[in-house]
Amino acid sequence: MTSKTPASTLIKQGNKKSRKRMPKVDTSQARSNIEVLRMCLQDLGWRECVSGSSTDSDIYWHSATFHEGNRNYASTSARVNKFPGMSDLLCKSNLTRSLNAMRMLFPDEFDFYPKTWFLPEQRQQFQDDAHLIHQKDRKRHRPLTTFIIKPSDGSEGAGIYLIQDPTRCNVANRPYIAQEYIDRPLLINGLKFDMRIYVLIFHLDPLEILLYDEGLARFATIDYQAPSIKNLHETFMHLTNYSLNKRSASYKHALDEKQTDASKRKMSLVWSQLGHLFSPNEIDQAKEMIKEMINKTVLAILPELRIQYASE
Repeated sequence: MTSKTPASTLIKQGNKKSRKRMPKVDTSQARSNIEVLRMCLQDLGWRECVSGSSTDSDIYWHSATFHEGNRNYASTSARVNKFPGMSDLLCKSNLTRSLNAMRMLFPDEFDFYPKTWFLPEQRQQFQDDAHLIHQKDRKRHRPLTTFIIKPSDGSEGAGIYLIQDPTRCNVANRPYIAQEYIDRPLLINGLKFDMRIYVLIFHLDPLEILLYDEGLARFATIDYQAPSIKNLHETFMHLTNYSLNKRSASYKHALDEKQTDASKRKMSLVWSQLGHLFSPNEIDQAKEMIKEMINKTVLAILPELRIQYASE
């Protein structure tokens, strides 16, 4: 949040005899968030401003960045649901640079993400490093390492592809990253999946992070096979993005929240399924490791985030 005004003033203003004033939320920049946001406002009994013309809103909800709408919040006690600079910090290249800076200082603590190259500026280094990696692969008689290429500012799986030949990366002048592809992922019923975990940075100073205890798991829709020249193009096998897999003929919509073969499931259901593969102690360890990675990632971006916040 961008104001240090006590949160209680959003609910109650004036003297003790005043009636409660329910907060007004400006949703003019909510875009894709609007449906779920309106459900929450109705549930809370809060007011909505849809036009963006109100100057007395208590909360401004932005779907993308802090500065949407070009409004100046410095002279108000209003809140915004974004921190300034957050969107820039979390694009793939900038986030990785922040993590790399921490890895240089604490190599053992920040070893939880794969080797990464920034393209196009590190194209030659990427090709040279990939050549050395493949030489080691051949000496050890193992399959060639695969690399995944991602647009730095991309979303919904657009523009992502896999290669083994580093000279085949086509990035033009758009910022991309290249990473070693994790070719032995954890599978459930033969399918690759990821977890969409929701984290709220509540305060910067002192730092306070809230982790939602529910989330989503998104599944690929073709049984996983180790990457090879024959299947590098199989988007529905290697990528888990909902925006891509919903087009697959094998995509399974959830008819209820307990459907164990749906292509999108509650995270709690997936933890339950993993409980049949691992011991309770191993599940607890995995959850703690995820929390550690979240904490370390936030710590990596925190210095720049505080600078951006102070400059507003």
